[in-house]
Amino acid sequence: MTLGHIPPPPQLVLPVEEITTTSTPESRLFSNTAFEPPPSDPPTVPPSVEPESSSADLTEEEVFEKVFGQPQLQERPHQLMAPLLIDGSVIGEILVTIPNGNSKLIRLPASQLLEPLSNVLDAEIVSLLTSDVSESGQLSLENLSQHGLQAQFDEQRLEMKITIPSVHRKVKVSSLGSQSQVPGAEAPLTPNSFSGYLNVRGGETVDWSEGEWERQPVQLDLDGALNYKGWVFEGAARWDEDDMTTVQREDIRLIRDDPKRSVRYVLGDLALPTIGYQNNQSIFGMSVVRNFKLQPNRVTRPINRFEFFLEDEAEVEVFNNGQLVQTLRLSAGPQDIRDLPLTAGLNDVQLVITDNVGRVQRLDFSATVAGNLLAPGRHQFAYGVGFPRTDEMRLWRYDTSQPIVSLSHRAGISPNFTVGGYLQAGFQEQLVGLKGLWAAPIGNVDVDVAFSNKQEWGQDYAFRLGYDFLQSGEQNPTQRNFGVAVEYRGNVFANFGAVNREQETALDFTAYYSQKLFWDITSTLNFRYQLGRNTSDQYKLVWGLTRSFKGVGVNLRLSQILNQEGNHEQQASLNFLWLKPEKRQTVQLTTEVSSVDDPENRLAWNYSALNPNQGLDASVGLNAKADRNRLSGNLKYKGYRGTWQLDQSFELERESQRLTQSSTQLTFGTAIVFVDGHWGISRPVTDSFALLVPHPNLKGLKIGVNPNGGENYQAKVDPFGPAVMSNLQSYQLSTLRVSAPDLPIGYEIGPRVHYVSPTYKSGTLIRMGSDASIFLKGKLLNSQGEVIALQAGEVQSLSDPQWKPITLFTNKAGKFAAEGFKPGKYRIRLFTEKPQVVQFTIPGDQEGIYDVGPIKVAGEVILESSPKK
Repeated sequence: MTLGHIPPPPQLVLPVEEITTTSTPESRLFSNTAFEPPPSDPPTVPPSVEPESSSADLTEEEVFEKVFGQPQLQERPHQLMAPLLIDGSVIGEILVTIPNGNSKLIRLPASQLLEPLSNVLDAEIVSLLTSDVSESGQLSLENLSQHGLQAQFDEQRLEMKITIPSVHRKVKVSSLGSQSQVPGAEAPLTPNSFSGYLNVRGGETVDWSEGEWERQPVQLDLDGALNYKGWVFEGAARWDEDDMTTVQREDIRLIRDDPKRSVRYVLGDLALPTIGYQNNQSIFGMSVVRNFKLQPNRVTRPINRFEFFLEDEAEVEVFNNGQLVQTLRLSAGPQDIRDLPLTAGLNDVQLVITDNVGRVQRLDFSATVAGNLLAPGRHQFAYGVGFPRTDEMRLWRYDTSQPIVSLSHRAGISPNFTVGGYLQAGFQEQLVGLKGLWAAPIGNVDVDVAFSNKQEWGQDYAFRLGYDFLQSGEQNPTQRNFGVAVEYRGNVFANFGAVNREQETALDFTAYYSQKLFWDITSTLNFRYQLGRNTSDQYKLVWGLTRSFKGVGVNLRLSQILNQEGNHEQQASLNFLWLKPEKRQTVQLTTEVSSVDDPENRLAWNYSALNPNQGLDASVGLNAKADRNRLSGNLKYKGYRGTWQLDQSFELERESQRLTQSSTQLTFGTAIVFVDGHWGISRPVTDSFALLVPHPNLKGLKIGVNPNGGENYQAKVDPFGPAVMSNLQSYQLSTLRVSAPDLPIGYEIGPRVHYVSPTYKSGTLIRMGSDASIFLKGKLLNSQGEVIALQAGEVQSLSDPQWKPITLFTNKAGKFAAEGFKPGKYRIRLFTEKPQVVQFTIPGDQEGIYDVGPIKVAGEVILESSPKK
């Protein structure tokens, strides 16, 4: 029995046959002794009566019937509901059948036993037990013992205990990477059937140069979405003051997600995801794309598994590259720790196991990780077909004579190897390629090979081979990491849709190296060499040093460059970054010098508001060169209903300090949202949103969502309308906490915490509060006028059938209190064996605290109480 658990009292169940008054007394319910009849005078057997046969030939039952003249009473099986404990943990309750009062012959229903056992017992043992189930659907304790389980019925505690030896236990899987379910979020709110939003962004710019002012045309950008039961229509448009008769259409598309399969279907303007040498093409058509973001909790990368066996219960510390990741308390038996959050590259994993007597054992594993690997059997794809888009005279047109097919598919072959292929094809040109990724023990290897065919140019090929060595932790104390890559492009190799025929670079070689030096200084070296085709070779070598102090970061970078014209250039830059998190400020100073250009100095200061959702951000920048200075500033106000931004810049001659140019720009952004007939105004919506609408009863009250100290909220109810959470991420669980510090007594606002699970560009409506405005208190008395203490009951509304009943409890003085009431007629029904009810009425002019006074509760008679004067 687990610590702190008090098992429920056993519930006696009638035997299979009715228990008569002459059955075994309850005190002997679990006795192993034979049944004894009630004492009585022994009958006299006449000596003249001869037994028909010898007593040695008769059974005990026959002898009893011959002697007493009636059959012996048979002990009937007894049954009771008892707690079921597996390995000391209470799993639930189980029906225990005890034939003849003998606990050694106990039978248990297999339907109640096999399911909890299958969660912790080896599958082979579960299969053997299944085959032992009797025709009546039961298992005996002997069946359990035959397969190595220790089963015992505790007659003192009335508990059924089963202990599973460690060798027979099922492999226990401990997933370190998965997030545990948030308590209370098992059934989050889902989007409403019909919702939508419209973002409106605009701006005005005024330029000044050489004594003349010029106002630029006003521009408005519109984008929005409509979501009807998961079908999303989204689009965008632009309006320009120069052409007041034309609204330029941007992308429009219809989207349908299938989260169970992580697949997104799109019809309309689209740009497909690309891999390898594929080129992003804007087409009008349809696509089917496997998007793992539709199931963010689904594991798509290879599962790292570290299996071992524990003889006894132990504490397991999990280290990755010398850093403690997590501490687990595991029971005895086979273990499987998986989904350890590993870093890219080589990982050294160590498990430190300490059992209950202090013995320590260390297990070492190694794993190689690449960021784009897929788990074995997992597939990722993007298929699309359509027509290329052209932009002529600000009108979008589609070339229906040149259909395009774009395909890509990747598959996990093994935990360390992922391979994929891709194709882009039209009537005039085609591109096909193969891409593979191998996470080897010596590092990650990436290979990409492609072939192209263009009708005017011919066929050619290209390939890229990359290698990366990444490792951190105790096995790599200097954090040494490096990588190389080489790429070749044929003379007429062409990415799909390319317009330049010849490739200027034949061979492109890149390399990088980083290492931690003394005094926590990190050194990096980057090199790139391009072998020209009919042009000069080029290269760039960059060496950098980085050091972080308390709140200050320093970076020095030196460069040597040979450009395409054959000219050499040396560059040097020194950067200081000062962070003041408590003041929400940053200061950055940068100095750059070059052998072919004038020195340049930049100074920038940034400030962030205390409330990131409502407040003023500011920044000031100074850019100084040999011949001119440029001063710029920025003010951005973020509010619950929109954003405003003012940008100002000045440019002055260095010597005369004469103003040569000035630019002032004012921009804004806002959004209109709706969900099932309810409307709101907010900041621009980025993906999905939630609209929190208060009941009219709460008008004028201060209500905020997700408080962040003081009066800071992420969204707020104000005179402009309901609160709008405009930045929810689709397919991510969001937590919304409602705060109403000035809520009057008697009023209710509903749940203080809401869990929302939005889909793509969806809206969720949350109603806050009700017409309840009364805090009720009173006192319950019985028919004799005595207080009814420590009694539970239910209050039902007789005026509103939609009103949800409220449970109330009385204290030792018979007093009770509850909120959430409104004027009307009510009935109190106590949870007693015999019905006890009473009715009372709350007048229509009441709000706040209402004392109904002493209430007398009768039996089946319904009394009408009178309020306290």
